[in-house]
Amino acid sequence: MQFLSDTEINSSAELSHLSLTELLEKSQSSCRLAIPADANHRTQLACEIVQGLHANNRDSRLLVRTLGWGVWNGEFPRVVERFRKSCGESRPLIEAPHLLCTPGDLQDFEAWCIMGVLQLWDLHLLNLGNHESAYFSHDEWCATTWQPAAN
Repeated sequence: MQFLSDTEINSSAELSHLSLTELLEKSQSSCRLAIPADANHRTQLACEIVQGLHANNRDSRLLVRTLGWGVWNGEFPRVVERFRKSCGESRPLIEAPHLLCTPGDLQDFEAWCIMGVLQLWDLHLLNLGNHESAYFSHDEWCATTWQPAAN
């Protein structure tokens, strides 16, 4: 698992060809779901979306782009900082908003996504193998490029 800056994304041979903007637009125009108000249901939704993203291409790396934090009051920056430090990352979120995971890091990837969904961050998730993607909005909706099983 590795946190990356925009510069690191753009200089990576594996990632520089990706148009994150195009992929983000693609996921926003796909299957839409409301993000539940209840924290347990939010957690379940985040887990189902991450599992769905991973299901069709289990050998691929996953990328999450974190945007829109700080939109709502009540966020817990100390929790975010501690999580990142436990993963070996010392830079603040604004400097390294991307998280790249191998299939073995799925639980940490899922934990990061749950934290973001609970705090209503904008998250763009991408499977680098098949380009399936999902988007969580701070406006309390999410979208995927596939039909989630929960729907």
